[in-house]
Amino acid sequence: MNKNIWLTAGIAGMLLSNPSADARGEVTVQITTGSRPSFVINSAPNFVYLRTQGFSVSVGSPYDIIYYRNSYYLYHNRNWYRSSNYHGPWMIILNQRLPYQIRRHRFDDIRRYRDVEARRSDHENNRYQRNDDNRRRLLDQRNESHNQKVEGQQKRNENTRRVEDQPKQNVHNQKVEGQQKNNAKKKRVEGQSNKNANSKGKQNKSGKRD
Repeated sequence: MNKNIWLTAGIAGMLLSNPSADARGEVTVQITTGSRPSFVINSAPNFVYLRTQGFSVSVGSPYDIIYYRNSYYLYHNRNWYRSSNYHGPWMIILNQRLPYQIRRHRFDDIRRYRDVEARRSDHENNRYQRNDDNRRRLLDQRNESHNQKVEGQQKRNENTRRVEDQPKQNVHNQKVEGQQKNNAKKKRVEGQSNKNANSKGKQNKSGKRD
């Protein structure tokens, strides 16, 4: 009896946790526990805007990237990653956390939609494509400006630390130098004392012989 109850509960749990592929798209999620992934993208990818689907897909890029609502979504080895910049950094994202506009499609279908749209002779001139290209350029410019500000602030902070640490280093060097001088002076005094003691010992021995 108990065995049948557990079996029924297990089957129900599997059905509840595994919606249809049409509702969730890819359902296999592999969680990596290593360091943050690094995808090398040297230049801004070209995108094709899919009017029916409502997002852009990279074309001619080494990685499959979707641009949707000021975020980039990269699909690689059955995993999804998200970033606000095509340069990264990329963070893994669970399939169920993808925007519904994306996860309701299988990626093979997305590739097919992209290829069909890319073959259209007018796709580069339609207003949807131009508007999306302009939004991405503005986003990339803002990110680049932000990165430059962060880098500049880091350099200023580093210079400030060096300036603040310089007096401390000078004081430390002065202390070390003073200690070295004191040690050298102490050695000279001890050497002179030993020399005087040896001289007195010789004189005493000489007086006893007389």
